[in-house]
Amino acid sequence: MTKLRPPLSFEQAMNRIAGLLGWDGMAGALGLTESACRKKGDPDCPGSLSYEEAFTLDSAYAAAGGEGFPLHDAYALRLSLSIEERAACERDLVRAVGRVAKETGEAVDALLAASDSRADRYTRETATREAEEAIQALTGAVRRIGGGPIGLQDQEAAS
Repeated sequence: MTKLRPPLSFEQAMNRIAGLLGWDGMAGALGLTESACRKKGDPDCPGSLSYEEAFTLDSAYAAAGGEGFPLHDAYALRLSLSIEERAACERDLVRAVGRVAKETGEAVDALLAASDSRADRYTRETATREAEEAIQALTGAVRRIGGGPIGLQDQEAAS
């Protein structure tokens, strides 16, 4: 039975190389037994390729007429996606911080209006609503940065 390998994984890239070179050809290029080579391409087995082994396999694949460099391509795509994901998270955090600024500003304004001894019920309700919106905005921003209750380990590490 063929074992499924996750997309953009090194194991899937090795499987692609094996499709052209064969596991025995890959093992020969690496100076390993076929079994040891297959284990490096098995997502359920511990261990991984070294940089030199990846370079050797990509080079052998290209020399045999393969298109691209499967291991390099998997690495580059994963790295690119990781950077893009981080940038998207940073943009989301910037938007969240903008919302915090807006909502807290509105809350402060409304609370100041409600602090007037002549403030009516509507003004006090507006202040309460604006304060709740500010709290929601702050909570959302904290979630974006992965904050939350600080555990004992985190407190010890910080001191």
